[in-house]
Amino acid sequence: MRYLKWCLIALIAVLAVFELALNLEVLRQELMLELALPFHPLGILVMPLWVALLFVFIFAFALAVLLEVGAWYEYSRTIRLQRRQIKALQDVVERALAKPEPPGGLIRGAAPSPNESAKETPR
Repeated sequence: MRYLKWCLIALIAVLAVFELALNLEVLRQELMLELALPFHPLGILVMPLWVALLFVFIFAFALAVLLEVGAWYEYSRTIRLQRRQIKALQDVVERALAKPEPPGGLIRGAAPSPNESAKETPR
């Protein structure tokens, strides 16, 4: 089972070589690309088809890498933002716990809690 992946990769590589060998005549043909702006021709680009396919592959690979780097940046930025928010919330909680509780509870004029009334009455 562990050699299945390598066998599949070797099979794909062999098929790619056979595909190139069978289409060698077509790949030797030239590709003509006319570059132009509206009403202003810029030039004509002529290259073999295999070079054009190579350029397209390199461009697609570079685009995939850039998209992956962008996704990684967004992911790490989200983690950094969440860490900042967690730190800010921890600071708020620490400040709230460090403050002495005002007499009578957190709400002014509220009745004392049963624990506080039990402390005040001697037995």
